[in-house]
Amino acid sequence: MLRKIKNKIQSFFIKQSLKKNPKQAIVMIDGGICSQIHQWRIGEALRAKGVDVEYDISWFKAWGKDCDGKFARNFDLLTAFPNLEFKVASDAKIKYFQKHFSYTEKPGTSFLDEKMPKYFGSYYESYWKDLPPFPHQIDDSLFDSYNKNIARQIKKEPHAIGIHVRRGDMSVTKHNWVVCPPEYFVNAVKFFVKKFSNASFYFFSDEPDWIQDNILPLLKDIDNSIHLVSHNGSDKGYIDLALLSYCEHCVASQGNLGRYANMLNQHKDKMLIMAKEPGSTEIRVLHNLSDVIPNPVIK
Repeated sequence: MLRKIKNKIQSFFIKQSLKKNPKQAIVMIDGGICSQIHQWRIGEALRAKGVDVEYDISWFKAWGKDCDGKFARNFDLLTAFPNLEFKVASDAKIKYFQKHFSYTEKPGTSFLDEKMPKYFGSYYESYWKDLPPFPHQIDDSLFDSYNKNIARQIKKEPHAIGIHVRRGDMSVTKHNWVVCPPEYFVNAVKFFVKKFSNASFYFFSDEPDWIQDNILPLLKDIDNSIHLVSHNGSDKGYIDLALLSYCEHCVASQGNLGRYANMLNQHKDKMLIMAKEPGSTEIRVLHNLSDVIPNPVIK
């Protein structure tokens, strides 16, 4: 009985708030650090159109792991970027908006054209359009001594190449991703060895042992220095993102960490390596890409 009364009171105040300002939205945030940045930018795009935006971070309390339930996914956005504009929605408001205002994407439309109020609680193709820039960096004051040493080492290299190898819940081809084979990473390394005789390579992954067993043996004839950064667990993805962004060039896999590292990368004439086709061993080179491009979708 008391709960029903409490819910009615909460609903009343939410309705009153919407009468005063119907231009309100709640954006769900979930997943790893790259998803969190992406969803925050969705909110910023709405905010630029005069919408009062709050964020739903309840997923991290209810689940907080990858799709396989193996690797941790913490809410690290404000740890990595403490100065972001960010307002957390109440549980009552989240439930009310989910019930009455859930967004359903229509083909050929943009979420920015929707009439408010709205609850944006999934992943949509239009989320990749019209997002504002993200001119923020991760401060290395967050690093422990090991990561500070790695950061200094990367910054001293004449040509540091960061390579992200996504495994975990993306180690099998399904949904909208295709796994990059070991030969793809080998071809990326060979590309940079040919381009820079003094290139150094830094591998990052949620499964560093897999790199040790499946990729490094294929590079035993490479004389360049190769480093496997294995200190950070899945709960410190934002640190790996920062270290990758310090590298001059980046190699991406089926995950988004490499692509977001490229977006944060401040080097002039930076290059991002991606698979020529999803799952291909062949590479394609993107020059000075300033933003993140969508994941390839299996047709």
